[in-house]
Amino acid sequence: MPNPKPAPLNFNPDDPTGATWALPEGAIARIGKGYQDYNTDREISVSPDGTYLVIGTRMGLWWYDMSSMLPIALWETEQGMISAVDISPDGKLIAFYNWDGIIKVRDIQSGECITQINRSEIDKTNGHITFSPNNSWIAIVNRGGIVEILDVQSGECISQIEQESNDGKVYHISKLQFSPDGQYIAATIGKQTYLWNPKTGSTITKFTGWCFAFSPDSRLIACEFNDSIKTFNILHEGGMLVVNWNHNDNVYKVIKVCNAEVIPIAEFTPPMQLGNDTFAFSAERIAFAGKGGIYLWDLKHSKVPRQLTGHTKTVWSLAFSPNGKRLVSGSSERTVRIWDVDRGEEIATIPLKKYLFPMALAYSPCGKMIAGGVFHELNIWCAEKLTLLCSIPQPEDSIRPFALTFSPCGRYIASGTWWQKGMEKMAIRLWDVATGENLHTFWGHTSDVEILTFSPDGTILASGSFDGTALLWDLTPFIDV
Repeated sequence: MPNPKPAPLNFNPDDPTGATWALPEGAIARIGKGYQDYNTDREISVSPDGTYLVIGTRMGLWWYDMSSMLPIALWETEQGMISAVDISPDGKLIAFYNWDGIIKVRDIQSGECITQINRSEIDKTNGHITFSPNNSWIAIVNRGGIVEILDVQSGECISQIEQESNDGKVYHISKLQFSPDGQYIAATIGKQTYLWNPKTGSTITKFTGWCFAFSPDSRLIACEFNDSIKTFNILHEGGMLVVNWNHNDNVYKVIKVCNAEVIPIAEFTPPMQLGNDTFAFSAERIAFAGKGGIYLWDLKHSKVPRQLTGHTKTVWSLAFSPNGKRLVSGSSERTVRIWDVDRGEEIATIPLKKYLFPMALAYSPCGKMIAGGVFHELNIWCAEKLTLLCSIPQPEDSIRPFALTFSPCGRYIASGTWWQKGMEKMAIRLWDVATGENLHTFWGHTSDVEILTFSPDGTILASGSFDGTALLWDLTPFIDV
């Protein structure tokens, strides 16, 4: 018997791509369908008969018809931030949870929510959800590393399985799966694979290995080792500069990709791991920073970056002036510092209030103003006199304005909010620089707004989010063109 077809929530037959489905008010287009961690399969599930595919992203649940690979439904756009999904073995139910710790079980055909479990902060799920073969249980992992077996209908906890550890550490669980007969549940923890009784939580055996698979009769389990290197990419206007980071060796490499040609630019090992990675680009330089200070790469004249000394704590934000001659940086020591890029020297320091530090910085197109997003405030300083021109208090739904950009004309500034517990949609606010007036607020992304940029004519604003989507916003009703 075929598996039931998913309820066609938000489906629009006039748009087979899904680009305009559940589009936020005021948005004219969406680019992307939300970030999904392609290093894992926890956010992907296929119906047992192979007819339908569901993918959980940071903007919601996308359903696809496997024969055409076209989207047929979009669920859970209210909060998004889907962390894991699984379709029941009979193809009738789907279980998933989001970053707020909410677990839901829905009937696939009707879309009706059968069970909803709101987890406490300490008991939030952490990366896995899987059905038992009889469709009656789901297994999850909470933030404390404990595997829990839950009843699908009632949400009641059947058993809890705690990690065995000689050193007291809680290790990441990279895989969780029931055996085909439902008599066992296995998990990879660190470099060990464990086999448990799901009813009692007792350990049956454990052995060294990272990736496992059960035989169809549940009598055998195979295991292997795996390793990987973590990398990240940065795009640069007028070409592509790729910054690679080898996590094991703490080596940063810059390469230039142009017309399919890969050109090595520079390689560097900082004296310590930077922790967070903060970058800024000018035409000739890359600045990057973290808890190890600021490093400045001159891509034309030096393969060894210069270190800028002055900050004593983690640097969270960087921005070059339009001519590339100045660099502004913000640190958790609650200072904004301005640097002469050619000399590699600090020019000035702007002290901040006791409880504030800048998570976002931006120069105006003329280079005469610097904007800074701090907790509860949006500050604009004179870049020459270093005086505070205005401080704009932020509403309670926008107390983390950590994405900033000036319009090409310099008369407007856009700010984007970072997520905090309880928020469903993030605010993107358009401000009049001269008056501090909030001209309009857009709501759309389900998680942190990480980057904003205006079109060259200033009539469209593009926003990129931690949820893995980019949205385009029409500004013409709110600005003087």
